[in-house]
Amino acid sequence: MEGHRWFDMRRYEKLAKLPLDKASHSVYTQFAIPKAESDWDSVYPCE
Repeated sequence: MEGHRWFDMRRYEKLAKLPLDKASHSVYTQFAIPKAESDWDSVYPCE
């Protein structure tokens, strides 16, 4: 289940409690959707 912790912490609004390895690191609150994916969704929307 590696890589799912961020989603769980986001779901429970606890992103601020995630540890940072360095002071210069940050925790993203959202990710950008790639253009190819948004183009695909506009042509083939979910039902």
